[in-house]
Amino acid sequence: MSLLVLAALAPEAAAATGYVCLRNDGDGTFSYSDISLFADSDWNAGDRTGSAPAYNQSIAPGQGVCTSMTGLYEWNGYQYQYTFEASFTDTTGTVTYSSPSGIRLSSGTWYIGASGASRSQPSLSNYISIVNDNPAGYTSISAYANYPYDESQCYVYWSGLSLSNAHDWSHTRLERATSSSGPWTTASTKYSWGYTYHTDTGLSDGTTYHYRVIAVDDYGAESTSNPSTTCTTTSAGPVDTDGDGLSDDDETNTYGTDPNDPDTDADGLDDGDEVNTYGTDPLDPDTDADGLDDGDEVDTYGTDPLDADTDGDGCSDGDEVNTYGTDPTDADTDGDGVDDCAELGDGTDPLSADTDADGLDDGEESTRGTDPLDPDTDADGLDDGEEVDLAGTDPLDTDTDGDGCSDGDEVNTHNTDPLVADSDGDGVGDCDELAAGSDPLDDDTDDDGLSDGEEATLGTDPVAADTDGDGLDDGDEVNTLGTDPTLADSDSDGLDDGEELNTLGTDPLDPDTDGDGLLDGDEVDTHDTDPLKPDSDSDGLDDGEELNTHGTDPLSADTDGGGISDGVEVLLDGTDPNDASDDDPNPADTDGDGLTDGEEVLLGTDPTSADTDGDGLSDPDEITIWGTDPTSADTDGGGTEDGVEVLVDGTDPNDASDDVPDTADTDGDGLTDRQEEVHGTDPEAADTDGDGLSDADELRQHGTDPLSDDTDGDGLTDDIELSGGTDPGDPDSDGDGLRDGEEVALGTDPLDADSDGDGLRDGEEVALGTDPLVEDTDGDGLDDGDEVERGTDPTAADGDGDGLSDPTEIFTTGTDPNDPDSDDDGLSDGDEDTLGTDPNNPDTDGDGVPDGQEVADGTDPLAIDEVGGDTGDRHLLGETGLDGDRVTDKGCGVGGGGGWAAALALLALARRRRRT
Repeated sequence: MSLLVLAALAPEAAAATGYVCLRNDGDGTFSYSDISLFADSDWNAGDRTGSAPAYNQSIAPGQGVCTSMTGLYEWNGYQYQYTFEASFTDTTGTVTYSSPSGIRLSSGTWYIGASGASRSQPSLSNYISIVNDNPAGYTSISAYANYPYDESQCYVYWSGLSLSNAHDWSHTRLERATSSSGPWTTASTKYSWGYTYHTDTGLSDGTTYHYRVIAVDDYGAESTSNPSTTCTTTSAGPVDTDGDGLSDDDETNTYGTDPNDPDTDADGLDDGDEVNTYGTDPLDPDTDADGLDDGDEVDTYGTDPLDADTDGDGCSDGDEVNTYGTDPTDADTDGDGVDDCAELGDGTDPLSADTDADGLDDGEESTRGTDPLDPDTDADGLDDGEEVDLAGTDPLDTDTDGDGCSDGDEVNTHNTDPLVADSDGDGVGDCDELAAGSDPLDDDTDDDGLSDGEEATLGTDPVAADTDGDGLDDGDEVNTLGTDPTLADSDSDGLDDGEELNTLGTDPLDPDTDGDGLLDGDEVDTHDTDPLKPDSDSDGLDDGEELNTHGTDPLSADTDGGGISDGVEVLLDGTDPNDASDDDPNPADTDGDGLTDGEEVLLGTDPTSADTDGDGLSDPDEITIWGTDPTSADTDGGGTEDGVEVLVDGTDPNDASDDVPDTADTDGDGLTDRQEEVHGTDPEAADTDGDGLSDADELRQHGTDPLSDDTDGDGLTDDIELSGGTDPGDPDSDGDGLRDGEEVALGTDPLDADSDGDGLRDGEEVALGTDPLVEDTDGDGLDDGDEVERGTDPTAADGDGDGLSDPTEIFTTGTDPNDPDSDDDGLSDGDEDTLGTDPNNPDTDGDGVPDGQEVADGTDPLAIDEVGGDTGDRHLLGETGLDGDRVTDKGCGVGGGGGWAAALALLALARRRRRT
């Protein structure tokens, strides 16, 4: 139990009140009367002030309460101190103190000031704890069944607790349970110290009980024994004198057996086992009358003593054991699939699974229909077991696969498959092959690539690889080449198929391999032309055309020796290839490679490039010297360019087998170092000419010169031309008469011949002095191209200087823009436009005097002038006026010639304005 936490004093007064809190921290329950409280002011028991808890209740474990202590004094000006003490009647208990806040600890006791220093009631959390010590537990407990006195009780006893460690012992409680985990019930309570045993009665027979003993003190605190113990009750049984498992009473009154003899019938089984276990008759040694005692059946043979034929094979257990030696527990002793008694009836051996030793069990033979007494039922030379288990043949059929050979011969003599009529799968039966002399185990006896069956179908010889003797195996002819294996010259061109393929390289299925109009045999044996090249002399005419049509020599490119190849003469010039007199002595050769442009067109080479395929060999050298293809950089396809083979390696550019691998590319530009050696480029610089294009791209892709940054010399580097879309091989990409570089400098479009769309090419405009970027250079309303076409000056708006713009003269006045005086009347067209005279009529008024003369004479060119009078002039001037409005102009008189003088003044003014 726990007690007492001390608290602060009550408010200041002469007589103060202190508060104490109690809590039970032990296991037992305390009555309030068990506790004494004291407040001692001078550590002298003589002046203690005592007080009990302020309620009349018990204090359970964990419960706490507070009480007050009155009559405490506080002296003015002096701190009076009390020591609070607690005790309870269990002198062996211990007091545990907890230090409350603000209380001074001195000499092992707690003090509370009675002055004004601390005057609040304490919290219930401030306790001094007094703990009750539990009694010691019992250390030993034992129990045993109390049979033979009574099979339904257990005797229990215990020890290990003395008065010295009992700690307020009150009583002892004995508990029992049928499980170690409970539930527990009270078997007995002992209030006398001397009782340490108990006889527990009224228990169930044959049951195990668990016991434990518990010491309880005056406050209800308990200690349980460790360990606990168990007890199993017993029960009494009937008398069995001979110990055979049957009571004497049952033996005498029920079964008639001898209670003093455990095996009444002496069959080897106790009477109790016969009755209770096997169900046999304890008075009959052979219950099933099978010739075996019941004990032998159970203990020796494992047979059923209640069944005369345990395995049901038709033979009694006794006969199987004593006569046949078979297993009475196994209907088929030898495991051959036939019951023992059935084998005895069939004549086979029930102790041998394979009576005839042919490899098949007797039962399997019965199933298959073979004779279990004959090892080779079909007499084919193979035992039945060999046929079934090894060969897989039919033991009832002499020739399983029906190929004409017995199964035994196929297995033992020919080693062929007796299950397959055609062992090698060549389409010919095994016996047929043996008769024909071919190998029935080799589908292609002569190894020519055709199975023997295919040869039988095709009519070829299955034992001769080359039936027609043309140098080609029959299989190659059929499966690969498509030639006739029975005909030496499949295409009837005069050459054996083997010679065509292996020697000449011609097509044995095409009598004219190169399609030149000549049989391959004729080309080889008669004309000595190349059967693989339709134009042996590369003159642009096929060999057959030369021989059969033109009568030219297929081995001479220029039959008449006139300097022009036969092909050019026939196909381009229309001259006679057999007459040198009509040959052109100066044929065009744009690229200067020695081949005329016409020959290059016929050959398929580029007439603007001396090395069409860019392999470092000129086109004519490839044709006339090396015999290579000028349009293929690697004629033999061996991986090395023709130029490298000829100029560096010294190998044959027409033979792939001697090509030297060419992969080293030091500068990584796509050209091998040996190719760069051929073309003269730097193998250590990817862009030899520094134009921004790799050497390989220049040669292979763009056709530019890798040694010149401006291949066409137009003032623009090759890379700029490619990026701008101009042709790096043509100095004037748009053909306008200006080099591409000049156009870039001028600002014109090098890809548009007429940059301003005025109808004149940019080069023409530069030559004429017009602006190639402005469609109307002089701004007169006519495009420069229109002016050139009309013959006017595109750089002057008034080409003839007559005061009228060219389009005015063309479209308005109808005058000649290139003639200042279109009507030759002595007045310019502009003056006439000002005066109102007709610039296309030299005598506007038709008075017989040209307008210019009238102006010079001072007469009116717009009115008929009557000599010697002024009537006509007056009338005309008065009717028309100088401005043509038929109203006499103000201030212009009509008499004495004064009006015309004013007109002349106006003309002069107009001219001055035009000049300025």
